[in-house]
Amino acid sequence: MTWFGWIIVSLVSIGLVFFSVQLVKDVMWNRKLSAYHKHQGISVPKIPSLYWIKRSYGVVMSSMLVMATVFSGAFSDSPQLDNRVLVNAMSIGSKSKLVALLKNANQNRGNWWFLNDMEAALDGAPQEKRDFIDTNEQVEGVKEADIVKTDGYSIYYASRYQNRIRVMDVGDDHLVTLREDIDLGDLYTDSLYLTDDYLIVIGYIYSYYYYMPMIEGDDLVFPSRGYSAFSGAVMVFDRETLELEYKLETNSNFYEHRLIGDALFLISSQNIYADDPTPYFKETGDDGVKTTEMSYNDIYYFNDVPATGLSVYTGIKLGTFEVNSKAFIGQVSYIYADLDSLYTFNYYYEYDMLNSSSNEYGQIMQFDLNAETASIDYVGSQNVLGSIRSQYWMDEYDGYFRIVTTTWQGAINRLYILKADSDTDVLNVISTTQNGIGKPNETVQSVRFNKNKVNIVTYEQRDPLYTLDLSNPYEPVILPNPIEEPGFNTYMHIWGEDHFVVGLGYDENWGVKLSVYDTNIGYEPLSTYHLTEKDAQDWNWSYAEALWNPKSMMIDVEKQIFGFTANTYKYIQVGPDNWNYEFVSVFLIFNIDFSKPNDEIITLYQSLQMESTNYYTQIDRGIFIEDHIYILTYDYVSVHPLGTNLPIQKILFDNE
Repeated sequence: MTWFGWIIVSLVSIGLVFFSVQLVKDVMWNRKLSAYHKHQGISVPKIPSLYWIKRSYGVVMSSMLVMATVFSGAFSDSPQLDNRVLVNAMSIGSKSKLVALLKNANQNRGNWWFLNDMEAALDGAPQEKRDFIDTNEQVEGVKEADIVKTDGYSIYYASRYQNRIRVMDVGDDHLVTLREDIDLGDLYTDSLYLTDDYLIVIGYIYSYYYYMPMIEGDDLVFPSRGYSAFSGAVMVFDRETLELEYKLETNSNFYEHRLIGDALFLISSQNIYADDPTPYFKETGDDGVKTTEMSYNDIYYFNDVPATGLSVYTGIKLGTFEVNSKAFIGQVSYIYADLDSLYTFNYYYEYDMLNSSSNEYGQIMQFDLNAETASIDYVGSQNVLGSIRSQYWMDEYDGYFRIVTTTWQGAINRLYILKADSDTDVLNVISTTQNGIGKPNETVQSVRFNKNKVNIVTYEQRDPLYTLDLSNPYEPVILPNPIEEPGFNTYMHIWGEDHFVVGLGYDENWGVKLSVYDTNIGYEPLSTYHLTEKDAQDWNWSYAEALWNPKSMMIDVEKQIFGFTANTYKYIQVGPDNWNYEFVSVFLIFNIDFSKPNDEIITLYQSLQMESTNYYTQIDRGIFIEDHIYILTYDYVSVHPLGTNLPIQKILFDNE
């Protein structure tokens, strides 16, 4: 209990003692008076019960105040955050504490130059709905950003390598009209969100800072290097007027974010190089410009997590643009979010100098999300062994958080199931499984949770796809007959029925392949489509953005559509010693129908190919609107009726 708490309890306790003594004296006096009356033969008057209730009132109220003060924890020494007793997290409280944590962490990492610098520097939405395919997202209702967004009537495209947003309208004839290019100035972005009212652009401003010159004797010495810094920015445009309505700038870089209803949740990463290492926010809106700085009391740390920087958690309520935030020591690697909760994964390692080895760890943090107020409340944390490669390796179902990790040294794969403690900031490990997931030397390549099941792909030479039953979170069961095939998947998608799975990945020759599975049957895939084998020109389709970025895929289970961009190149000999480089990008649309015979489940429905070039470029996205495919590249937009390769329209962009 704090000293102030002891003072309050002491004063209330003195009152309790006083009223108790008075009550005891009254009882004793009335007993003596009653005995005297009897001895003198005087009739003893009956004392009304209301008299004793009044005399007991002070004792009862004082007792209640003491109990309420002690048991409420209002003056407890145990720190609290968001109504939980902090066991893991602790408030920074001061700049000196933050600098000390960072100094200790970076000494262990050998970043001596960082230490020296630290200390020295320290359009309105239509009413009717068109049929379109939205961004491929992990959780329904939780929006994820991408370089292209549409509502079926307009297309917003953040062209790569340019600081602009191309706004295009789609007419009733399916043709495109270029409405406007939004100039973003010095803001770089690949993150767009779309609501009924707003276009939200998230990016960063890159700056390079040179170190101040130093005086050595009579000479002025200019350092040969400096450091780069990324300042994050959020720009909110009115969709009808395309005018900037709100802007938020901060000294950290927005790493991950999600949109739930009208609440924008952002996680930013801050490497500290400035004089003041606290996060600040500069807001520009109808009321002008306002700058606020986060208090050190709103920054928290963990004793067992290296202090490599800050992760800032921010919520913005669209419309009112109210902002709330808090920060934690440590970097966020991946996040998982559903409608009510946010989980973050922070990868770190501990190096053992004596044995020249390192141990891999992951810190999991849980937050409660409130989309009505855009608030983020800390729940708890837990450390696990291993690391992850994708947000899809995490999931929450029925109040339990599940995560699959892998370690690169020793190749141990684990499933953890955790549940938040009701009182403290601890995520309790309910169960863990590390035996039987993968053969020796196999590491996890992809994971997909689906309610009470999880599919896990491991790989060294062949691709075993394991299915685990999580119906009892305390006793996960690895089901028999894992599916095996050459190569491995980097992404899996549940296709309608719980046991049907579509996997995208590499074949044994590192070409792109698409496979379909029935996990109830096991043993082998139902069918596999190898892009290289199916191409008459013998291109080696060895790269696709979808292999690492699921949001680049065009997927609709009901329409049985699975589309993505594949890229390739080859050298063509044009003389005894002369070779030409040729690059090709193609958007492939597959029909996936599990009701057909195995060899017909996967059918290449449409192939939209760019003209070959002698430089790298690619089809950024293909989007579906009303049975038409809209191909977006750095150079042009083209419109193709579904099933037709030739475009009905092609518009070149002005890239000057």
